[in-house]
Amino acid sequence: MKSIVAREWQKNALNVWSDSGKNGIVSVVTGGGKSIFACLCIEQILQDDPDVQVLIVVPTITLQDQWLINLTEIFSIGPSDVSIWRSSKKPERRFNVCVINSLKNFTRFDQFFLVADECHRYGSDSFYTNLNGGWKYTLGLSATPDREYDDYLNTRLLTIFKRVIFSYSYKDAQRDGVINDFDLFNVFSSLLPSEESEYEELTRKIGVASRMENEEVVKLLKIKRNRVVIQSKNRLINSLPLLRECSGKQTIVFFETVKFAREFYEILKSINLPSVIYHSKQSNSARYQSLRLFRDGYYGVLIACRALDEGLDIPNIECAIIVSSSATKRQRIQRIGRSLRMYKDKGRSRIYTLYSSSHERDRLIQEIAELPMDVKVNWLKGK
Repeated sequence: MKSIVAREWQKNALNVWSDSGKNGIVSVVTGGGKSIFACLCIEQILQDDPDVQVLIVVPTITLQDQWLINLTEIFSIGPSDVSIWRSSKKPERRFNVCVINSLKNFTRFDQFFLVADECHRYGSDSFYTNLNGGWKYTLGLSATPDREYDDYLNTRLLTIFKRVIFSYSYKDAQRDGVINDFDLFNVFSSLLPSEESEYEELTRKIGVASRMENEEVVKLLKIKRNRVVIQSKNRLINSLPLLRECSGKQTIVFFETVKFAREFYEILKSINLPSVIYHSKQSNSARYQSLRLFRDGYYGVLIACRALDEGLDIPNIECAIIVSSSATKRQRIQRIGRSLRMYKDKGRSRIYTLYSSSHERDRLIQEIAELPMDVKVNWLKGK
C-alpha cells in the first residue's frame, strides 16, 4: 500500500472501528475522505487476518469504476488483481468489487470483509436480502446513513453493521480544513402562470386527500406537485446568468430528469456556450468521454442527472448549480459535496440552488443550522 498520511479523524475512526470488533457504519461528509479511510481499514484487516478476502459493494457502475481506480492506485496493484463481479459470474480474488445487484444468491459471507459504500442505499427489500449475511467483518460508508422516509437504518442496516460508530460532519470537515470553503446562493425562480395554476390545484387535492387520511394518494400527489416545480421552464432561463457568474470555473449543473437536462444542453448549444452532458441513457463510451473532457478541462460545464449524485471524484469542480432536485436531504448533501473537494489554488466553492415554492424554501432554511459558521447564505431573485 502506498504511504498515506491519515487525517486525524481517520485515525480516531480507525481506532473506534477496531475497538468495535471491526464492524460498524462511519458517517462522513462527501469529500471528507471516506474512501481513503476504507482503504486504511482494508490495510489493517489484511495485516491482522491475511486470509480474508475484501468485497466492496457499491450501488452504481460509476462507483464500481471509481473503486477499481482507488484500489489499483492505493494498493499498487494491477486491474487484473481486482475481480469485478458481474451478474452470476463471481471470480474471487483478494480484492473484489460488485454492484449490489450482482450479490444475488451469494452465500460465502463468513470469508469476506464487507465494505458497503453508500450503505444507506441498501435498506430496500431486494438489496437487504442480497446483503444480509454473516460477514466476517463489516464497514458501512455513507454521508447520510439515516433514511428519511423509513426506519431501515435501525430495522435492517444495523442488523448487518451493528451500529453507527463515528460521524464527521460539514462543520467538522471545514474546521479541520478537509473540505473547501463554500458559500450558498439560493435563487428564487417563479412559476409560469400555467404552472402556478397546476401547483395550486394539486395543493388543493393534497388537502382533500389529507383530510380523508388517504396517505398513498397524498404521497402520489406530492410527487406530481414536486415534478411541476422542479421542471418549471423559468429555471432554465434563470440558470444562464448563474453560468456566466461561474465563467472560468469548472461547473456542474444538476437536473432530475434526462429530458430537462437535454433541453438545457440544447439551449447552451444554441447560444454557443460549450458544455458536455452525462446521463444514464448514453452509451458507456459517451459517458466516459463526457467525464474525461470535463475532468481534463476541455469543457468548463458538465450537465448531469442523478447518475452523478454519487461517485464523481473531480476535485477541481468549483461551482455547482442545482437546477432541480428531489426533496431528500441525502441528495442535497451528495450534490453539494461534488464541489467541496480540496484542490490547489481553488477559490471558495459556490453552490447555487434554484427554488420555486415555499416547501423548497423551508428545506433550504432548515439546513442553515447544520452549516459551518462562516458559510454565507445568499438569497437572490431570478425571473
